Amino acid sequence: MDNDFPIKINMQALLADNSQRNMALELLEAWFNFQALKQGWYASEDFVLSFDIHLVTEVDFSEKSQQLNKSNWLFDDENMSLVNFNPSDLLTTGFIGLTQNDLALAKQSDSQFEACLKRKILTVINTIAAQNGLAII
Repeated sequence: MDNDFPIKINMQALLADNSQRNMALELLEAWFNFQALKQGWYASEDFVLSFDIHLVTEVDFSEKSQQLNKSNWLFDDENMSLVNFNPSDLLTTGFIGLTQNDLALAKQSDSQFEACLKRKILTVINTIAAQNGLAII
């Protein structure tokens, strides 16, 4: 599904072979965008935060965190996330690492896995929203 939603979530590398999970991810992405709309994030066309969130394995996250200039990135060890907010284009790029336990949830329970993803993604987007004076979701 190609869209122009301000909040985009990419997890294709992890779930490319599972169309049901891809559909669930698209629904989750739509949920985040709808919640942002309800909170008034899109009230001003001149100030719309955009998010490009990448969900990656723990190994890929570790490699990415070593490659990046951390002075430009917010690192959250507890949430295993790296976030960069660019104020010139209002774009936040984020990488969220999924542990082996997180990925095991995907095999055990779709609802628990979705709740895990929702919690991790909310932590990232709410941090940037709060820094920019927007209501958190």
